[in-house]
Amino acid sequence: MDLLQLLEQLRAQAEADDDILLQRLIDRYLALIQRVQGRLDALEQWMIDKTLTSAEMLNSPQYKALLDEYEAEMQDYSSWLATELRAEVTRSGEAGLLAGLALLSSITGENTSTLVRPGTNALDALQTYLANDGPMMLRIRSMAQTGADLIKQIILDGVGIGRGPVKITAEILERGFGVGLTDAMRWTRTLQNYSYRWANLASYEANGVTAWVWWAHLDDRVCASCVALHGKLFPISDGVANDHHNGRCAMLPYFDGMQINPNAGQEWFNSRSEQAQKDILGIGKWEAWKSGAFDFDKLSTTYEDDVFGKMRREATLKELT
Repeated sequence: MDLLQLLEQLRAQAEADDDILLQRLIDRYLALIQRVQGRLDALEQWMIDKTLTSAEMLNSPQYKALLDEYEAEMQDYSSWLATELRAEVTRSGEAGLLAGLALLSSITGENTSTLVRPGTNALDALQTYLANDGPMMLRIRSMAQTGADLIKQIILDGVGIGRGPVKITAEILERGFGVGLTDAMRWTRTLQNYSYRWANLASYEANGVTAWVWWAHLDDRVCASCVALHGKLFPISDGVANDHHNGRCAMLPYFDGMQINPNAGQEWFNSRSEQAQKDILGIGKWEAWKSGAFDFDKLSTTYEDDVFGKMRREATLKELT
């Protein structure tokens, strides 16, 4: 099996393993919503045929009961999520170590058993993502309050403009309840990917690798930032591929003498149909690129995230032009 075939196999296995936790996360959240649903239904029934003021809503038992139960459920959920993520960092890290060794074996021809396995402390640094006083844990602990504040805003804004109770409760279900699940899934997937990549890096460093190649998942879901970086070489000292949240990019180990193509991403993009290019860039950005307003490499830029540090994202048209 060649290197890229192995990479795709490992990537597919990692995604399948990650999806197991994500499904548990979804199932538990849906059960939470079902338990709170009765309070939401009671609020909707109480609101029917009433012209309410914000003060009347704030003082209603149904409103208070909904928020109190939602916050209690979300506090339980966030505690469970923190425990699950701590275990997931270890699992994803161990999988990343083994994957890194497998990729090295594919290049060097050595058996994985003869390659250097990083020491037992190689993944200790990953636990900093979930330190009790760290930014990730603070985000998780704030889920209940953040969601409750949004639900409160949806209700009071709806009352203020005379929106009907059915529309208000529908928005609570979609936005108010949805934000918690969306955040939890994004944090989980990103933490899984970063743990996996840091473990890859530890395997590479232990075996004398000094650089790695950014390798994007080139399909109809890929973003322009990842396409622009595809095939480019980075020194080990740069750390891991600082992909955006939910990013699927991989790090291929590089040895002196290996042939790489730093323009592989742009060449792949150029080979796509005009419509496919527009789907990736958007029409405005595509037209600016076609007119020569910016270089393709500039499509990737960075920003600071309080959990993961400097991360990649696609540059906006304003930033590019």
